Amino acid sequence: MKKYELIYLISSDQDAPKIQEKVVSFIVENSGTIDSEKIDPAPRELGFEIKGHHSAYLSSIIFSIESLESSGFKKFIIENSEIIRYILISKPKGRKKNRPIEKIEEKPSVKINLKDIDRKIEEMLND
Repeated sequence: MKKYELIYLISSDQDAPKIQEKVVSFIVENSGTIDSEKIDPAPRELGFEIKGHHSAYLSSIIFSIESLESSGFKKFIIENSEIIRYILISKPKGRKKNRPIEKIEEKPSVKINLKDIDRKIEEMLND
């Protein structure tokens, strides 16, 4: 099964938990599994008007399903008039592990005597 994240806005004049439950039940009816779901308790002010709405509830669901095309999921979301905007993201199967940080070996410090350097410069200038 492939993992997805659906993030969507529910119009503020609707019952947001009821709409969320509708989406969850559609996923489960089409042999999907819900990993996590979240809904904002209060509507958010939108930066600009979307389909005549100035505020909306933000909701997200992470779920796994065999095929979005065969389940008609996108059609369900588009035809649902309570959902005013959505984005569907395909989640990667696994996280790439970070490589361990390689330690840089410190070179042994060489002590330099300034008197020796001055002497060598004087020798070079005198030649």
